[in-house]
Amino acid sequence: MTDAMGSLGACTFRDFRESYYVDKTMLIKDLLDGGPGKAYLYTRPRRFGKSASIIMLKAFFDTFKASEAPELFEGMEISKHPECMEHMGKHPVIFLDLYYAGSLLSEKTPREALNGLKHAVGWTYHAFNEILQKPALDASEADLIQRMYRGMINYEELILSIRNLSEILYRITGQRAVILVDDCDRPSIDSTFSEHHDTVVDAVGHVLSTAVCGNPCCQFALLMSSVREGSFESYFEPRLECRDIYSDISGELFGFTEDETKGLLEHFGAPDDALDEVRRLYGGYRICGAYLFDPYSILWYTDKGFVAKNYRAESFSSRPVEKMVRGMDLNTLARIVPFLLGKEELFWIRPWVYSLRETDYRSLCSLMVMAGFLNAVPSGFIQILSVPNEEAKEEIFACLKRRYRNANL
Repeated sequence: MTDAMGSLGACTFRDFRESYYVDKTMLIKDLLDGGPGKAYLYTRPRRFGKSASIIMLKAFFDTFKASEAPELFEGMEISKHPECMEHMGKHPVIFLDLYYAGSLLSEKTPREALNGLKHAVGWTYHAFNEILQKPALDASEADLIQRMYRGMINYEELILSIRNLSEILYRITGQRAVILVDDCDRPSIDSTFSEHHDTVVDAVGHVLSTAVCGNPCCQFALLMSSVREGSFESYFEPRLECRDIYSDISGELFGFTEDETKGLLEHFGAPDDALDEVRRLYGGYRICGAYLFDPYSILWYTDKGFVAKNYRAESFSSRPVEKMVRGMDLNTLARIVPFLLGKEELFWIRPWVYSLRETDYRSLCSLMVMAGFLNAVPSGFIQILSVPNEEAKEEIFACLKRRYRNANL
């Protein structure tokens, strides 16, 4: 482990390196090993380091900040792999953040439902404001870019927006872009029960699939999500490689291992019994065959002077489960209660859900595993389901309590 982990609220990789950073840079190798033109979907529970990984990837690949990268990645695990270091500072990085677009989309009428996505695309274009003033652009492209900034584009221009940006950047730099998309499931989650949900999913699916599938100007594309929705993935078939919580790739590159957690606690001078407390509260996750701890809660735990509490309750990590629970009958939800009493269940679940609108028990369990509320340990052709830790147990209880209260029980 490298002596480094981003301080809470840090937003650049330099902030991470100047604080305490747990080295997750081998994700770079996992992504480059697939070769050019690949598109990946990584799903992990919320607050498991997906956004932090995107910040790290931006710092490594960004050709417009190439002079900063050698210092930032000196001594990192990735620096031992010269075939990967050849890509450092060699690609424009297109970053599309759909976190706030989700909340905008959920509040609009059907006719205005796409404005949130248009604004998100506009923010992405704004990141290249100086570069896009180059004389390599013709008058029509310059006009289109100005309208992108203002969100004044039609549906076809929206669908082609990210792909067109990659083509423009390739013409200017001669380099294929790295496309990074964070919270690609957020618009679908936030609009689950809205009448324009299908419009939202259709637009996001088309924008992203057009950008990442068969794009010769793309080095690779990475989509980050907390949930696998079959209705969303259908737009990419068969060109999207899903590396979900059951994958055997990048297992320990999200979340903290026990050794990483122990090193962090020692670095910040935690009490001798802190590891046992953290293991009970924030550990126990089984993801990609690895035994992991929740990094978000552990960082808050150290930042607040080793105060044990449920930090995920303030992070909206339960949002996908809340959405599905809202549409379920109470008898189905009652089957979850034994998990709160420490019971295990042998059950077959899918590694995805078709939609958060599903209301059956299998879909609920599948979603709870993806969201980090349940563990699913393989046992032959089925899984052993259980709650990973005390914090997850509190979150499940809170979800059920809110649902039963809304039913006036």
